[in-house]
Amino acid sequence: MLIKNYFELSNEHKQNILFQLEVGKELWGAIPFLLELLKNETFHKHLGKGELLLLLDEDCIAESFPVLKAFVTLCDKDEIVAPELFPWVGFVFTFPKYRENRLSEKLIDYAAELAKKLYSESENLYVSTDHVGLYEKYGFSFLKEADTVWGEKSRILFRPLR
Repeated sequence: MLIKNYFELSNEHKQNILFQLEVGKELWGAIPFLLELLKNETFHKHLGKGELLLLLDEDCIAESFPVLKAFVTLCDKDEIVAPELFPWVGFVFTFPKYRENRLSEKLIDYAAELAKKLYSESENLYVSTDHVGLYEKYGFSFLKEADTVWGEKSRILFRPLR
């Protein structure tokens, strides 16, 4: 398992990741939005300071073809307008072929450790979701319900960083 920040990859590897996201965009409705942010280079404009953490196949990266297994973002903002709440874990996704291996949990744990360094002033890590029971397995607790930027209701959960 190798975790890399998309923004630190070579242009060749970035293009490869974009291709894999393009191929998988029918798997989840948020992938096309993420692709748009990456292709238009507006990721940071919309999500603030942050990273796109990729879980890659180590064997394939040595062959210059990083195979994307899962990904997650760690950013200032998410779909909830609440500047007092940060950082956010978002875009949590594992490709179907790699599910049942707790890869999302590994990425979220990695993001939480990274958040302690990058967001030392924050006491919690947040996630916005309509899932019940999924993120609770990863140490998150319900905080409140709020409106998203799209006018839908979402559950806000938090996980202590300390």
